[in-house]
Amino acid sequence: MLRTALLVSGLAFGASACFTASVDEDNYFEQQGVATCKHLKRCWTTYFYSEWDDLEECFDDAEDQRDDNEEYYEAIQDNCDFDEDKAQECLSLYSGSCKVAGEDYDEFYDGACSEVWDCD
Repeated sequence: MLRTALLVSGLAFGASACFTASVDEDNYFEQQGVATCKHLKRCWTTYFYSEWDDLEECFDDAEDQRDDNEEYYEAIQDNCDFDEDKAQECLSLYSGSCKVAGEDYDEFYDGACSEVWDCD
């Protein structure tokens, strides 16, 4: 249950790591999944290895979550405006300090990550 919640929250709100492609509304959710897994492995190592054997397995779970919630993600893409700058800023958060992510969880997500999609 926690495993699903962490992946979904990561997919819904943000992530990071090193990306070779620029982020856009078509690849944002995929990049979030990758970044979430990398962040969990780096900052929540014990938890990560209690759920997955390696990054590839986590990536597969993230992809499964996207597939299971495809209608939700399509609705966001169809009905909301995408902010590329906020997306890049959000994705970069997870490559920062694990201490900051752990101590300021609300701030971690309430900033740029909550502003990637404008659904007003």
